[in-house]
Amino acid sequence: MSLGRSGSALVAAVLLCGAIPAGSAHAAAGLRVGPNYLLRSDPRPARARDVVGLAVDPSNPRHLVEVNQEYRDAKCEYHVSFNAGKSWSGGTLKAPEGYAHESCSPLDDGGWARLNGTVAFGSGNSVYTTFSGFEGEPTGDSILVAKSGDGGRKFARATVAIPGQVAEVEYIRPEIAVVPSPEGDTIYITAWRVAPGEGGASFGPQSVMFTSSTDGGKTFSAPMQINGPEETAREQSQPVVAPDGTIYIAYRGIVVHNFAAARQSLRLALSSDGGRTWTRRTISDERATAFSGFMPKLAIDRDGKLYVVYQAGLHGDNDVFLRSSSDAAQTWSEPVRINDDAEANAVEQNAPWLSLTPEGRIDVTWYDRRHFYPESPSTGHGGTSVAFEDVYYAYSSDGGQTFSPNRRITDRTRDLDVGVRDETNFGPFWGAQSVPVGRNKVLVAWSDSRLGNADTDTQDIFLAKVDLAARGAVPVQEVGASSSADLSVALSRLTYPGGGEEKNDAPVTKVVVVNERDTEAALAGAILARSNSAPVLVGSRAGLSKAVRREIVRLNPAGAYIIGDEKSLGGGVEEQLKKAGIAEDAIARIAGKNAPETAVNIAIEMDPRTDEQKENNAPAFSSAVVVNPSSSSAAAATALAAALRYPVLFTNRNSIPQETKDGFETFGIPETLVVGGSDDVADAALEGLPEVTRLGGNARNAVTTAVAKESLGRGMPKNIIYVANGNSTLDAALLGAAAARRGGIMLVGARPGAGGARRMVSAAGLARTADRIITSGAKR
Repeated sequence: MSLGRSGSALVAAVLLCGAIPAGSAHAAAGLRVGPNYLLRSDPRPARARDVVGLAVDPSNPRHLVEVNQEYRDAKCEYHVSFNAGKSWSGGTLKAPEGYAHESCSPLDDGGWARLNGTVAFGSGNSVYTTFSGFEGEPTGDSILVAKSGDGGRKFARATVAIPGQVAEVEYIRPEIAVVPSPEGDTIYITAWRVAPGEGGASFGPQSVMFTSSTDGGKTFSAPMQINGPEETAREQSQPVVAPDGTIYIAYRGIVVHNFAAARQSLRLALSSDGGRTWTRRTISDERATAFSGFMPKLAIDRDGKLYVVYQAGLHGDNDVFLRSSSDAAQTWSEPVRINDDAEANAVEQNAPWLSLTPEGRIDVTWYDRRHFYPESPSTGHGGTSVAFEDVYYAYSSDGGQTFSPNRRITDRTRDLDVGVRDETNFGPFWGAQSVPVGRNKVLVAWSDSRLGNADTDTQDIFLAKVDLAARGAVPVQEVGASSSADLSVALSRLTYPGGGEEKNDAPVTKVVVVNERDTEAALAGAILARSNSAPVLVGSRAGLSKAVRREIVRLNPAGAYIIGDEKSLGGGVEEQLKKAGIAEDAIARIAGKNAPETAVNIAIEMDPRTDEQKENNAPAFSSAVVVNPSSSSAAAATALAAALRYPVLFTNRNSIPQETKDGFETFGIPETLVVGGSDDVADAALEGLPEVTRLGGNARNAVTTAVAKESLGRGMPKNIIYVANGNSTLDAALLGAAAARRGGIMLVGARPGAGGARRMVSAAGLARTADRIITSGAKR
């Protein structure tokens, strides 16, 4: 959406969305996020779409235009929808004749894209977008502008807005704003100019450049630098235009080129003469990290009030903040922290985006890593190798003074190791975007690799619609099957739709196979499966069904764990796994003389400690979940344990087995979560266990509600609720493993059905934040 428009055009730049539902300004009772869905199907598995941009027709909320880059083909794509994003058609943007690449510039040597997702509507049926293109030696990247005259159905070949200079100087990552006019749309373009460093430095002088067109993109002014001569500048925002015509652009200003010692600030450049001259002001001096910066985005309302959303390390890790100015950027409000997780928790929030409605609602989206869980206490919450991330959303209806509770948009946590562009080490430059699409509705778009695997690295653009005034019961999705084996396959396909996952460019998925009657193996194995980015699959003493074998082939795992001895799962299982493509030396059997010893042996396989950490008696896990496998509530904490990598260890009602006691000592576990009441595990049996917390009482509903409360306290996602059939502990454990990977809270009931599932969710206090309920159970 074009956020920079003057006068009445500014009002037309955003949709006529309705106000927040009656009641409390931040009442979330009506807010619901719809299912995540693919922008457009593509039969090629090796596709890689990223850097999404969205715009909405100011006169028609059902008319949307999207742009993105396709990495593998080095193409910039566009798509158009006339039904509010339900279906799309599109094509490829074209560079000018004679350019070395037919469309846009490919990824650079560091694996970074050279454009920003940016698109804007002009007058009539005009739509504009801008991107980088490489003309060929000896020039560097140019800034190109493409125009559609039919609402985005087709785009003409691009024209040059800023021509390339020499090969070492690049103009990349442009942003666009449009002020519509029947006499000729005015176009404002910003771009990042990067020059080579001296003496081997990675970066040389960096500047934010500006150019404009007053004739709808036919001609452009000579580019000029908007940052001060004494500062390097990068990560500029899109331009926005006030009702009086003043142009504003935010950026990160850096006084010295050595990032480690740089004095950095969030800066604003403004021009009141159409971009001929610029003045600069400081918005904030909060700390920005070297590689993820402030990433500012601007918006302006019909009264000329400015809003800037950005990321900064005010509390030691990147959080998302908003400031506003009502006096033409002379002064700014104090920062309002938008993400509502705990402060200073080493969790990164990155790449924020904001948009406005005419009524004043502020919508903000960002990438959030609060649901990444460490594999050991030594890594800290957030760890040193971040691999998982979600899209989050919040809104404000009081001018940015306060924000609604954060809402998770993704219904499956993104794996940043899967995909062409590796985001595991640094914060992304390109986040999710959102636009209002009708009364109280917001459409969110982002890049997602859920349909990819270690071989394809597929990336797609996914969408979800937020309804701020949703009505009706929470939708229920049932995953049923005629047997536990078939259920394990169905849940595997739901949880790993693209196949096996990877880490550091190497496959890591190792499937876990359990016997259909071995509930203990399923309970303890669910945590091992989550630790190895894998499902739990079910076999029998006779072997694996054809459906399970096919699923293993589809997953193409790096290895497999067989839980149980050959009386449980015979030697024929190994042969079937090898025929499915798993190397013999990648198949491991984990067993013990009894279930408690098997559970400890599973935990040994999960132990992430180095030899040095073991010698120093560092704990292997921060907690363990202790269950009586014969109780009806045994599976209640499976999702919690699997998500947090807490081993599941076993007990009897009246005594803790010696194997379990030895496990606590071996792993140095400092905390115990006991599932169930005294009828399941007697109080006397818990003596000697460290820091015992009992979850629930003697009724199953009390247990599952207590586990849900504990899950919330430990930061698990609450938008997707999984409800398991408690009549089968094994089936419930299978669902727990799926919930842990996808992200969500699990409840256990007695074959609840849709109505029962909704009642359980309501009784647990989760209906207010539930977007969808997923139930499972074998139908037999």
